[in-house]
Amino acid sequence: MRCWGRNDKGQLGYGDTMNRGGTPDTIPSMLPDVTIK
Repeated sequence: MRCWGRNDKGQLGYGDTMNRGGTPDTIPSMLPDVTIK
């Protein structure tokens, strides 16, 4: 699964609080996968 958006509480599952996909040139297919447990 790929997740993007606000991540201020770590809700995207990447183990950090960095927002993902916040600019038009960042598309979901360029983001890393998230493992679902």
